[in-house]
Amino acid sequence: MSSRTDIAYEEVIDLIDDKNIKHQKSLVDNIVVDHIKIIKQNKVIDKVKGDYITIDVDDISDYASRDKIVEVVQDNLLKMIENKFDKVLIVGLGNKFVTCDSLGPKVCEQIVVTNHLYDLNKLQQKKGMSKSAVVTPGVMGQTGIETAVIVKSICDVFKPDLVIAIDALATLSISRVNRCIQLSNTGIQPGSGVKNHRGAIDFKTLKVPVIAIGVATVVSIDHLVKDVLKINHLEEYFEQIDFEKINAHDMVVTPKGMDDDLVHLSNIISLAINKVIHPNLDSM
Repeated sequence: MSSRTDIAYEEVIDLIDDKNIKHQKSLVDNIVVDHIKIIKQNKVIDKVKGDYITIDVDDISDYASRDKIVEVVQDNLLKMIENKFDKVLIVGLGNKFVTCDSLGPKVCEQIVVTNHLYDLNKLQQKKGMSKSAVVTPGVMGQTGIETAVIVKSICDVFKPDLVIAIDALATLSISRVNRCIQLSNTGIQPGSGVKNHRGAIDFKTLKVPVIAIGVATVVSIDHLVKDVLKINHLEEYFEQIDFEKINAHDMVVTPKGMDDDLVHLSNIISLAINKVIHPNLDSM
């Protein structure tokens, strides 16, 4: 059975001893951070060469916990950014009308945009305040145009030094839904976690460094069932289930508390991004 995951850690956890992978685990308070470095992609390792940082958290409802998560996301985002930047484009991927797919647009609503102020001479260039812009290109079912084509067209005109793309991800584990944040420097392929592949948004496509930030918001039915059976020590029954017969093989699910979780998650990610691209924002 094929996996449906965008989380690099889940794909390579059983391959940690592979010479083409480096793995470093750290703990910040109760936040687990796994840094996966894929040195070479091959038939066994399906993820693109590059760095993937997975941040697993327990509680996003507590204010103090969210502050610590913001700090961890901010620190690791800074590690991902290798080039100096003056102009940043934030891309919110996904469908804003579907809650579990609306993370990108929700984050973009909270990004401090400044490029228009510079263009209108209402703000002079200040150290620690980048020229930022956001775009929420929607999905191809809404626009009729590949998302990657829209983003590339904007990059050709705006000419950013850095693109940060935010998207909802798929996971293999119930425990990671709305509790796992992944950062990578390999770009992103919208829809890949649910086998709805679209054009990649990466350096090769845009000719600009792309940092991807995602949150696991859905898990497939088959892996949800597998988790439930494992918890109840009934794994041997998994192979007896015919997902094709009940037309559930390609279904994904998300928690009933997704709306509340989305508020917290979008706040965490937008605040971390704002602190990175506008480090002097608090002093303005």
